[in-house]
Amino acid sequence: MELNYSIDEADNLLFQRDYLVNGRSKVMAKRIRNFSLLVYCIIVIVNLIVAAVIREQKIFLIVAIIIAIELIFWTILLLTKKVGQVVWFLGKRKIKKTVHEYYAEKSLVGNGEPVKMILSETEVQVINNQVETRIAWGVVPQIVFLDDVICIYTSEMTAQLIAVKHFSTETFTELDKYLHDIAEKFGIKLIKNSK
Repeated sequence: MELNYSIDEADNLLFQRDYLVNGRSKVMAKRIRNFSLLVYCIIVIVNLIVAAVIREQKIFLIVAIIIAIELIFWTILLLTKKVGQVVWFLGKRKIKKTVHEYYAEKSLVGNGEPVKMILSETEVQVINNQVETRIAWGVVPQIVFLDDVICIYTSEMTAQLIAVKHFSTETFTELDKYLHDIAEKFGIKLIKNSK
């Protein structure tokens, strides 16, 4: 199957948001966990300093209650896997700026330029103006279907993006079935319409 399309900033940002919010890799999950532990430590240290400086039992009790509420809040975020959304919320302006700069400088492979992807029974071949890449299906850990983009992960941290907004309904249906068959054949984790 041969696909022709281009990846724009919005497509790349969909991937970046999904990657952060859903912790698609063990590395990202570890970073999010470490971020949460850092927040825990900051909360406790700042509130203990405030309590030590004030030295009134009533205020110390209020500070202890604030610490407890903040720790419960972050624990709930961790348990419900919502920390990634907080990380995205806090960092999205910087991420958008960085992606925009990469596209303006043309320093990302395939940034807005035509991409040709050839999907065979054994590999994915991606060809654009800068590079030609081949990825065996056997090394693909997961395929993620987002609203306008399909992410074929080539490792825990990188993915080949397919901008499906350029395709007709028939082409998308054929691609969807093809990727389902490939995922089943190679034991690839398939995630649909992830938010």
